[in-house]
Amino acid sequence: EAVVKSDAADRAAHHGDGGDDSDRDAPDDTDDLDDPLEFEAWRVRELARATRERDDREKAAEDEKETLRRRALTPAERAAEDAESGKGVKKEKAKWKFLQKYHHKGAFFMDDETLEKAGEGDVRRRDTDGAVLDDTFDKAAMPKVMQVKD
Repeated sequence: EAVVKSDAADRAAHHGDGGDDSDRDAPDDTDDLDDPLEFEAWRVRELARATRERDDREKAAEDEKETLRRRALTPAERAAEDAESGKGVKKEKAKWKFLQKYHHKGAFFMDDETLEKAGEGDVRRRDTDGAVLDDTFDKAAMPKVMQVKD
């Protein structure tokens, strides 16, 4: 009991009169409370966020409608629609030369949005199946000993 009274007395001495928990030692946080430019910037950000969320909800609803519409189609109708849109059509693989070296395409992020914006010279659009340097001549004409893939 004496320890509790001494702790209360220490607190009262430290905080001033009566031990009230005031914010005297707290930093001042009243900077720019009425700044109209900050409020306007917040308002613009908030409107952009609301618009983005609404667009996302609308896109999700459209996707759900499209999914339900496709589920209602018969397999023949769905296959015809896929053929018309080019969905499921595999690209024809390139024909490699005899003993042609394999060049990896690379570990680049291949999303549709940035590929659409990228120009023709973009590294992600390069044809990696083509013959380069040593692969440009016919190795079948060389002696059997030299026909080695390194």
